[in-house]
Amino acid sequence: MASYNGSTTSVYLSSVDMLLTREIREQLYKTYGNQLGQFSLDIEFLFGDKVEQVSGQRSYNWFEESKFNRVFSANGTVNIGGGAVTVTIPAAEHFNSGKGSYPIIGNTVEFTDKSQGVITAKSTAVDSAHTVTIKITTGAIATVTAADKIVVISNSWAEETGQPVGRTPTVAKKTNQMQLVKGTYQASGTAWALETEVQFEGEKRYIRQGQMEALAQFTMDSDTALLLQQEATGITDVDGKPLTFTRGLIPDIRTSGKKLAATGFSLARLNEMIAYLNNQKANKSYAGYFGDTLSLSISDFFIVGQKNDEVNYEDMGGKERAVKLGFNSIHKNGFSFFMKDLGIFNDDQNLGATGFGYRNSGVFVPTGDTAYMDNNRDKATGKSIAVRYLKDRYLEEWEDGAGTGRSGAKTGQVDTVYWLMRADRGIEVRGINRFLLLED
Repeated sequence: MASYNGSTTSVYLSSVDMLLTREIREQLYKTYGNQLGQFSLDIEFLFGDKVEQVSGQRSYNWFEESKFNRVFSANGTVNIGGGAVTVTIPAAEHFNSGKGSYPIIGNTVEFTDKSQGVITAKSTAVDSAHTVTIKITTGAIATVTAADKIVVISNSWAEETGQPVGRTPTVAKKTNQMQLVKGTYQASGTAWALETEVQFEGEKRYIRQGQMEALAQFTMDSDTALLLQQEATGITDVDGKPLTFTRGLIPDIRTSGKKLAATGFSLARLNEMIAYLNNQKANKSYAGYFGDTLSLSISDFFIVGQKNDEVNYEDMGGKERAVKLGFNSIHKNGFSFFMKDLGIFNDDQNLGATGFGYRNSGVFVPTGDTAYMDNNRDKATGKSIAVRYLKDRYLEEWEDGAGTGRSGAKTGQVDTVYWLMRADRGIEVRGINRFLLLED
């Protein structure tokens, strides 16, 4: 933990101590009360791994293997003739810029009416419009429509024939960029000398007046970007210098995850969530973070569900932990959903302001480790959310002005102290298809 001597009589906490040590922040929030809200204490649950970016570039990438696609369809209605049908695969079901598609000669398939067939020919002559010819082996299917799915069952080959075409899982490249966030606290020399005492690692430490408020504002700016910022490129400041905007968690889920309506949470909605997550081969444990309107709606669902024996509702980690963290949980069909109010969604001076709808919103985040590939395509495991940061800039802070700096030197002529903060961060969401957003 970083600390420094601000004078010969008192040992002060640096912003690194305050930002990264939950114990200290809990003490400070008790001291300052609602003046600072609960945002920082809530938001930290969302972010897992911290990954240092040493290249000096704000853009970064990681890779994820696509799951095997054993389903395809037709791009229009076709009739079965002579015991066979030729199907054109829709453009959206191709990969590698339209040059690849999943079905291969030899695949046995099943249609929606349980008729089956075998693929006897495939043409890849036209990009994004590959065709397969299916010979019907059993059943009496007459028509295949664009809405019908065709599922690959297996493959079948004659003796003394060649091997099928190989299939390699496609790899999706994910990209994002870091956002530079800055904060400044300015105080006169007299105000800078005023202190608040806290306990840190069993000893007395001090925080200067106004330092915590400045850190809280800076933390909100930097953490809210990871939650809500929408990615943008080609934007400059008034001097023509480029600005970067990271893609936050919620915009990422809106685009690539699963979005469900928040209003009217019910057993049917819960079943829809579970069915989707099963389809995505998702983790069995999820943490949910909600605004208070949605939280109350889900609580009402708990009460009705308990009466009807539809859901199992219990505390997470025992009563003492549940009281401390405010978690509740649902367990159904092998899935566990642990839930917590997210203070930033409720504050009427923040995202809880009238007209924004965040009080009736929430996200479900997979807990535990997930598999992914790093920027070198090496397989790795880690938390489902990571924070990328530019080297030495997870939280960088320093003092300037005519006050007591870290070295005890005065660096300016005016009796004013500046406490400067800087963070260069972006979010890395691994397996975004397994994240859920409840939002109207």
